[in-house]
Amino acid sequence: MGWIDCPVSGGTMGAAAGSLVMMAGGEAADIERVRPVLANLSRRFVRMGPQGAGQATKMVNQVAVSCLYVVLAEMVTLARRCGVEAERLPEALEGGFADSRLLQVMGPRMIAADFRPIGQIKTMIKDLDLLGDLAKATNTPLPLTALATQLYRLHEGKGHGDLDITSILTLYEAIGQ
Repeated sequence: MGWIDCPVSGGTMGAAAGSLVMMAGGEAADIERVRPVLANLSRRFVRMGPQGAGQATKMVNQVAVSCLYVVLAEMVTLARRCGVEAERLPEALEGGFADSRLLQVMGPRMIAADFRPIGQIKTMIKDLDLLGDLAKATNTPLPLTALATQLYRLHEGKGHGDLDITSILTLYEAIGQ
């Protein structure tokens, strides 16, 4: 019997659309044995290395995702304060270096203040706590992720733990008002 770890990325939206990405860790033969089943449940199924590499890849993913939500909140807040029609940002930035799937999919939800939970603040903090443990265990400095973690904790402390991650925008909107 073999063992693999295989976290997913894509959240509830990806699960509903059948577009999850699976990051697997384990022996190549074990990965190939389960590939026919797992490949049908996802858009992409990738072996990332030995056992544990799937979970490590998920944590690497969370570095980008957690920081990008914060960056998106900063972008929207600054744009609005400059008189920019923030709802036009995804269209205006599409295809450029500032474009991302997060901007295109979650940007409109953030801009419209649609904070119904798809991915909750408290879940992001749980992932960031795991990420902090991994960074410490590997002696890897993650200063931007540490700052993002503190911002999410501040937001959760204001009673927003059950809201969607896009609600981090309200933390920025409250600053300087």
